[in-house]
Amino acid sequence: MRPCAPSTQPGAAWHHLFVWTPIAEMETTMNIIGTWAIQSSPDFDESYLHLERPPFVTLRREGDRLAGEYHVGVQAGSIDGREQPDGSVLFSFEGMDEMDAVNGAGTITVDNNRLTLTLRYHQGDDYTFEATRRG
Repeated sequence: MRPCAPSTQPGAAWHHLFVWTPIAEMETTMNIIGTWAIQSSPDFDESYLHLERPPFVTLRREGDRLAGEYHVGVQAGSIDGREQPDGSVLFSFEGMDEMDAVNGAGTITVDNNRLTLTLRYHQGDDYTFEATRRG
């Protein structure tokens, strides 16, 4: 079966196995995909951020979802989310904080090539991290 692009929809394109996506949506998604180096947090000092390794968040597309991993200080886990119409990402996460299993929800936004990651622990604290694209 061969797809044919609709001729009546300017500003859209075929990608990833013949999925018709508005170009503006593709540009937003591509802007957030990749590895981001966490630079700072209003909740932690720099020595904590780098406690085990350089802190990061990595995001990739998996079908209609965004998935990824994060590691900050002694916190590490996986992310499973969806991009919102405004370009932000709403996600759930699970992982470890020191030796304790943690989970919750969070948001990711990108503004002027600066990513803001917020982790909201289930029945716990909220933490915000600022990152720039690695590489």
